[in-house]
Amino acid sequence: MARLSLLLTLVAVVAVNAQKRCCTPKQFMAGAGATVGESDPGPTALFVSSYGAYDFTNKRFGLNVTISFLNDTSTSYRLIQKFSQAGNFQWIIFDQYKLCIKEPVTAPTIQNCVPENATFYGTMSVGGPSGLMVDLWTYVMSTPKDPVDGTASATVIHKNCYPVGNSFVGVWYQGSEPVPMVSTSGVFNMTEGIPNPDAWFTLPSYCQKEVNEIPHRHARSIKTAHDYFVPLAGF
Repeated sequence: MARLSLLLTLVAVVAVNAQKRCCTPKQFMAGAGATVGESDPGPTALFVSSYGAYDFTNKRFGLNVTISFLNDTSTSYRLIQKFSQAGNFQWIIFDQYKLCIKEPVTAPTIQNCVPENATFYGTMSVGGPSGLMVDLWTYVMSTPKDPVDGTASATVIHKNCYPVGNSFVGVWYQGSEPVPMVSTSGVFNMTEGIPNPDAWFTLPSYCQKEVNEIPHRHARSIKTAHDYFVPLAGF
């Protein structure tokens, strides 16, 4: 399912040193934007923007997502992911068509902590010497544990571990074929807490059963949503 998000280029101002891994808040609202480039089979690119609720306490995520293409077209949808002992599922929801696709989530649950295999790169300043101080971490992602193979980076605010941005360079798999990709993302308008969880995690009535057949007129939008969704504010 995944094309991971991620890249923020910064200027290091402090030498690399030991740094304790940190965690974001367990519940927050945030927006994110990502630019994704890939070769499938030729070079192409798109922009993914999202805003929604990240609930790591209850392992659920609810987002409004828009994918914009180079030909000035776009696809918008809601996405809800829930992880539990009963199973891990996601719902791709097109409210305007009352269309909902339910499917298992095969990718690992996104985490709110810097990965155990991450290497601390350094503390950096965004916006000059008196700007925002951030920490940069890099880590390897590999199948089958992850849905991609490559190198990722995560940038977080030094004092509170709020996510700033991510990057990824590597491949995702279309069947057994590796597809080269690179992505970069940034996080904005983050606030702690989820004031109205029902608005983000309650399924409409037409989402209560699996849909096995997709109407032809919606097939491209469903495939796009399925292929390009990425929760952009986790690790």
